[in-house]
Order: sequence, then structure tokens, then C-alpha cells
Amino acid sequence: MLEHESLQGISSMKPTGFRKRSSSLYKDSETYSISSILQELSVFYSAMSHHGMEQSLTKQAVKQLFFLIGATTFNQIMLRKDMCSCRKGMQIRCNISYLEEWLKENELQSCGAIDTLRPLAQAAWLLQVNKSTDEDAKEIAEKCTELNPVQIVKILNSYTPIDDFEKRVTSSFVRQVQSFLQEYEGATQLMLDTDYRFQVTFPFYPSSTALESLQVPSSLNLEFLTRI
Repeated sequence: MLEHESLQGISSMKPTGFRKRSSSLYKDSETYSISSILQELSVFYSAMSHHGMEQSLTKQAVKQLFFLIGATTFNQIMLRKDMCSCRKGMQIRCNISYLEEWLKENELQSCGAIDTLRPLAQAAWLLQVNKSTDEDAKEIAEKCTELNPVQIVKILNSYTPIDDFEKRVTSSFVRQVQSFLQEYEGATQLMLDTDYRFQVTFPFYPSSTALESLQVPSSLNLEFLTRI
């Protein structure tokens, strides 16, 4: 979601002041792409379908998977300044669109999975939007409804231009955004809880087969039971 460059022309542009990571873990992560995520999602979805899993349970599982993808990606943005640039915001938005397309292809738009990506989508928007005037500050405060003030300020302070066409976010602009955010109440945590689990609802589908017509195999040794 973050490292793989699926948009042409972005991979050659790196934020100034950052050296390329050389750890083995980072090198391993470079082999993955948004296609890897889509393939893995398809494997999970096929397994659930082949085992006759109820569609409502499948949708809940997909929603949980999308939340994990979105929350993990969002938390990395909070931790890494090299992920906070306009071009990186464009990349994230592009990858989100691939996930949306996957949901559409599998007719899973109604499962609520895309809603779990709203914090990530708004973070990507915040990286791309203009950040200079009072009107910009007001727009950020009004539109970033899925982000709390701590997260918004963190992204603004971490924003790093990667070319001469972008400008750094001034401290006065950050204070202006903070003044607009004072009227909004919300959570104060910086990171999203990747361990959060949505409540699972098991649907009840009555059987069309009359229970009194069922024959219990003798091999089960249930002679002690009395048919009512």
C-alpha cells in the first residue's frame, strides 16, 4: 500500500533529506505490491466461497480484512515522515481505488469494507490538498471528519515536499488548523487499533426440511435420545 509505486513517474521522486532504507526487512517488502494484496484477498474469498460460507459471514470477514489493511497502512503514515508527501498521497489514493475495484468485481460493495478505509483515504486527501491559506485550513478541519486533531496535526507537521513545486507546511498554518479544530471533539489517540474486531453476527436461516423426517444413523449411537 505504501512502498510499491504503481503510478508512473513517482518512483524516481524521493523526499529530500531521507536516505533509502537498507534493512533486509525493507528489501523483502519491496517484492510485494498492491497486486499481492488483491491476490491474497482473492484466495481468502475463494476459500470461503468453496466451503459454502454464508454470504453475510463472508462480507463480515472481508470487512475485517479491509480494516486491517487500512489501519496498518494508516499507522505507518503516522510513524514515517517519508510517507507524508503529495505524491505519496496520490499513490495511496490509487491503491485504494484498486481495492474498491476488487470489491466491485466480487459484488461486495454493500459489506461496509470500503468505509473502514475512510481514515486512510482522508489522510491521502490531506497530503494532496493545498495547505497555505485560511480557507485551506478551514476546509481541512471540516472535511477530515474521520481523523482526530492529533492525527491531522501529526500529518501536517510530518509533511515533506519532494520537489520544488510543493511547499512545506508553515507552523502558522498548523496553528490556524488547530484553532479551527478546537470546536471539534473526538478521540486523541494517534494510532488506530489494529487489534479491533467488529462484532460478528451469525444469521439464522430456517431449514425447509422437516426435522421429524430426518433419520439418525445408528452409527452415531444416539439410541438414548427420544424423538419429540
